[in-house]
Amino acid sequence: MARTRDPVVFAALARLCHLDVVGRQRAQDALTRIAVIMAAKGGLVGDVRVGDALELLEVARASATGDGHAHSPLFYQLLQAHGCWGQDAPPAIQTFSGRGRPSCEQLIETDTRCLPSDA
Repeated sequence: MARTRDPVVFAALARLCHLDVVGRQRAQDALTRIAVIMAAKGGLVGDVRVGDALELLEVARASATGDGHAHSPLFYQLLQAHGCWGQDAPPAIQTFSGRGRPSCEQLIETDTRCLPSDA
């Protein structure tokens, strides 16, 4: 996917990993997850939606192999940092993937980040 379908965006995502000093293996795992979504859904990186990321994490959770990286939110953070989803997307996938109900503070923090700046 990185070489043939969307090389410019994958290069930008790899640069984000480098700027954030993400380890080589973790960066590759995150980029692979994005490629898996693209392979399953079709399209380019910009076509990946928040729901696609959630679906991938759900599959990883259901087939847990003990690999700690299987639940890593790095791929979500990369897509969010690149601006793939805009400001309406939650800033962190933990909003969806946490156990139990989120606290009032977590809900308020997430909601205020999604409001226009003049609200």
